[in-house]
Amino acid sequence: MIEELAPSFTGGYTARANVRVALGDYAAAVDDYTAALKLAPVGPDAWMTKLNRGSTLMQLGKSAEALTDLERAVEMSKRDYLTLLGRGSALHTTGNYAGAAVDYAAVLDKNPTDIQPFWLRLALEYFQLGRKVEAVGLARRVANKFDLEPEAAIAVSSMLWADGIEADQTEALRRWKLLPEPVRAKALVFDLAAREWPPAAVDAAAAFRREVQG
Repeated sequence: MIEELAPSFTGGYTARANVRVALGDYAAAVDDYTAALKLAPVGPDAWMTKLNRGSTLMQLGKSAEALTDLERAVEMSKRDYLTLLGRGSALHTTGNYAGAAVDYAAVLDKNPTDIQPFWLRLALEYFQLGRKVEAVGLARRVANKFDLEPEAAIAVSSMLWADGIEADQTEALRRWKLLPEPVRAKALVFDLAAREWPPAAVDAAAAFRREVQG
């Protein structure tokens, strides 16, 4: 009887948890996701509940706990792209840039022609790991598609500016000058800390900002 009722109760808990997430009540949402998982720990939707609880724990700043859920979500979902992106985010937050790059790259490989915003995150991971050529290549493609996004603009120009290679720095300045003034203004004050940029990218952005601000 309990097994027959479990899916219904589980749906109720997860639905309420989703509402609580939308309202910003993350702690209560985690409690509801936990209740749902106790009722159906290996059900067909358990991987999604693990993903949601892990993502909510990230909102609470509990990256280590989140990573445990997200690792399991990847396994249970057979590497669904949503779980890979979620785990990549957790790995990035814990400073495991190499691990995050592996997860983001796995998602990119599933559809290598569909340029998505997360490609920029992968570019930043590569840059942190010293893989500048790959980082710039991805950042260029993102900036070309999302040409009015200040984060993409400052990222590609900063990466190009780093290391002092004349051809790259010329391209960095050319790209910068072609941007509309409102985009340049936003890029100069873009909150890198809020986006959790890796240290190497933060340093590169600081150097480029100093250059263009005179």
